[in-house]
Amino acid sequence: MKKTKPWKTYRADAKFSEWIRERDKKCLRCGTKENLTNSHFWSRGKSALRYEPDNCIALCAWKCHIYGWEKEKQGEYRDFMLKRLGKERYDELEKIYYQSKMTRREAIKELQVLLKQELKKIEDGKGFVRLDMRSRNSKLFLGVLSERIRKSAKKYTGDMDIILNYVSKKK
Repeated sequence: MKKTKPWKTYRADAKFSEWIRERDKKCLRCGTKENLTNSHFWSRGKSALRYEPDNCIALCAWKCHIYGWEKEKQGEYRDFMLKRLGKERYDELEKIYYQSKMTRREAIKELQVLLKQELKKIEDGKGFVRLDMRSRNSKLFLGVLSERIRKSAKKYTGDMDIILNYVSKKK
């Protein structure tokens, strides 16, 4: 069996961010679908939580992420995460934040396993594939899909290659 080489941090960040934005599909604060970013409640500087899906949500870039909840981590954002996760899971993440010694390399390896599992769900028809192929996020998400998965995903999204070629020619 071929051993998978860990991604570089910038690649892992991009793929994880894309996955979170596809998962949430809209800003979880204001509801917009434009300019989504991946917001980490607990700092992404802590490797153990950098790629933890429960630690991240999609927020619109400026209004809600940079000038909104990023400054409210002990206020409105904290209340939202407590409600979203429940007190027990919130406390688990807080404990990880303060006690974990996970390296970035270990975190990236765990992310690769997670995304492989998510791709398997798509292949089995149990995952999500965004249907609006005109959006930038959908085109980027296809970069996460392997060629084998893309063929399977066609039954959910139609002929993606034709749509992508059409969209790219219109620009």
